[in-house]
Amino acid sequence: MCCRVAVHSGCCLLKMSEYSVIPMVLAAVLVLQVECVQRVNNGGCGQQLCGDVIIEYPFGIGPNCSWDNDYYAVSCDNSSLPHRNPKPILTKFNLELIEVQSSPRGDGYGGQIAVKMPGIKVCSANDEIQWNSLDLSRSPFWFDESQNALVSVGCHGSASLYERQGHRIGGCSSTCNPPGQVIDGCNGYYCCQFQDMSDITKEYILGVTSGDSNGSAGNETSCRSAFLTSRVFLQADNSTLSAAMINNSVLPVVLLFHSRREAKLSVVHQIAVILPMALPVLGALVSCCCCWLCWHCKTKERRKEVRLRAKYFMGRLEETSPDRDVVEKTKLFTINELKRATENFNGDRILGQGGQGTVYKGMLTNGQVIAVKRSKTFEERQWQQFVNEVILLSQVSHKNIVKLLGCSLESKIPLLVYEFVPNGTLSQHIRNPMIEFSLTWEMRLRIAAEAASAIAYLHSSSSTPIYHRDVNSTNILLGDKYEAKVADFGISKAVHIDQTHLTTCVQGTFGYLDPEYFESSQFSEKSDVYSFGVVLVELLTGQEPIRASKADEEMSLVEYFLSGMNKLCLDAILDPIVVQGNTKDTVISVAILAKRCLHIRGLERPTMKEVAIELEALIRKTSLPVVLRQEPIQIEEADIDQSSIETSSAFTCPTMCGAVNLDGIHCEEQPLFFTT
Repeated sequence: MCCRVAVHSGCCLLKMSEYSVIPMVLAAVLVLQVECVQRVNNGGCGQQLCGDVIIEYPFGIGPNCSWDNDYYAVSCDNSSLPHRNPKPILTKFNLELIEVQSSPRGDGYGGQIAVKMPGIKVCSANDEIQWNSLDLSRSPFWFDESQNALVSVGCHGSASLYERQGHRIGGCSSTCNPPGQVIDGCNGYYCCQFQDMSDITKEYILGVTSGDSNGSAGNETSCRSAFLTSRVFLQADNSTLSAAMINNSVLPVVLLFHSRREAKLSVVHQIAVILPMALPVLGALVSCCCCWLCWHCKTKERRKEVRLRAKYFMGRLEETSPDRDVVEKTKLFTINELKRATENFNGDRILGQGGQGTVYKGMLTNGQVIAVKRSKTFEERQWQQFVNEVILLSQVSHKNIVKLLGCSLESKIPLLVYEFVPNGTLSQHIRNPMIEFSLTWEMRLRIAAEAASAIAYLHSSSSTPIYHRDVNSTNILLGDKYEAKVADFGISKAVHIDQTHLTTCVQGTFGYLDPEYFESSQFSEKSDVYSFGVVLVELLTGQEPIRASKADEEMSLVEYFLSGMNKLCLDAILDPIVVQGNTKDTVISVAILAKRCLHIRGLERPTMKEVAIELEALIRKTSLPVVLRQEPIQIEEADIDQSSIETSSAFTCPTMCGAVNLDGIHCEEQPLFFTT
């Protein structure tokens, strides 16, 4: 018999003989059975004597001298020595044992005993009721209905017997003649009796009620007593009965008991009754133990797997990284650390959500603020590739790239931990500028140059070239001083030099995808260049990559931008912030650079290193004093598909730019590009 549970790497096989509590339960039952047999076969300690009472088996004094060390156990009370003889006490009920007659028969009868049973006494003229009871239902004893009777002594009151449920079985009442005329025999005068005891073989409740004592003979007779007693006792004279009433003495009662065979059968019967109720509980306990052991096995396997992952991770990191600082600083976080840091990935902690996953803000116990990225989906077979990628990215060191602090390999979906960048994304600042603060053209140009420098570093300066594959304005974060921080390497791929990457599934953000990559599924560094060209257009126009036209149709921002460039009406689609101040030359230069990045053929696009160099040169140029020129700006035909550019002293904003409807779009009085 075994319990199986599926785990990631196989099956946890739990053998009951090794792990389950069933063998222990069966052993306990076997021990109980052997003990019962030993008790049945044990002859006790022979005849014993306590005072002048002979104690016969199955009763016994001391451990293992009685049949069950419970109901048949007798203790010998020597506290009254030397004035009185020791008294045998039936320990279970604390009743004095007067006589034991063991005479087993084949019908289950084992014999009889006589014990002293206390009565009830009530001394009141206010109809006071006193109660007494005895329950033998779980014992081997029962009342002898032929040898016992209910007796009531006193005037103007009654005594009654009840079942445990409160049903009255019967009783009697007595009255008093004038003093000196009490009749012997307990026949209703001063004493009465009730002898039908057939309904109280195992338990009873006895109640006595006081009555009017005006007819009583003396102070003693103002009280009333009731008790169960042997019928032999009723043969005594009235003076003995009066003494019993006055002194509230304990009186003899005859009890019968089972033979040892019947007692054994009684125990077996009780087990048979209890076992069906106990089996479901036992089954539940066994199931719980099995489930716990399976969970323990599964957890143990999971921890082993995590340890192997961590060992592989650190080993690969040491092999591939020449810098020991990288090995020491790259941390493997526990899942509990990251749960505490993010308040169990609370929705209020979400910084952003995208196609690849969700980013949460967190704080470690040392106060360091972090960003935790949890992917939406992850296949178990991809973890080795994931580890290699994390190792590669942990070695990237550039001031304009979000630093990877470490990861967690404990959960089914691995987690990445980055430095926290406080000022949001470039996309948020371009399309939703704050009233108090907007990104000026100079800031936009600097951010573009920093982002280009970071991507160029990934392409050519790191030990192994890395293609970002998802360059967009959402993945460019802004630091404390609004410096660019390129982020989200969730689908980045490391490649060998001069090798394009063939993918089975086109990945990236719609509106930024390289058309050449979209058609061929071959990703190269020029695909990142195309996506960066879209970011440059966003910086120029402040528009989304996919925008809605007046006809509620979606239009590509790239198509809109290139149409404006080719028709010499770029000024109609520029963000008003861009054309403020002495920015005309750099805006034109960036627009021309963006157009080159967006060339339909990848080979005709510049490299990211060339893009970064041009943007750095424009920044240096804008740092020198510039005088706004009023003469026409000459642009080479290679850059613009028009033969010449002329100025016009009376320029009006066009309503059409090629196929583009410009009605209502803001433009400046002096256009950057215009038609004749």
